[in-house]
Amino acid sequence: MTPKKSSTNHQEELFRAKLENIIDMSHELVKAAKMLDWEALESHFGATYCPNKGSPAINTRLMLGLQMLRCLHDISDEEVLGVWLQNPYWQYF
Repeated sequence: MTPKKSSTNHQEELFRAKLENIIDMSHELVKAAKMLDWEALESHFGATYCPNKGSPAINTRLMLGLQMLRCLHDISDEEVLGVWLQNPYWQYF
């Protein structure tokens, strides 16, 4: 099934700090994230989803970003998730 669209309910985010306000926007991963055409990647890989079978998929940008970081740092799936949880730059990417 295709990924669910992210919610735009701003009330839910009232007490959540935005990463843009916390991290250094000149960091290399922030620059890399801005250079990538995420919409084109989502439409390219989104074509492989079956729209009406199975549970909703994880966000395409999240999956692609984690895969890129995993390959870039040559680490396992478990390690990339552990670092992602603790590193706001990886989360922004």
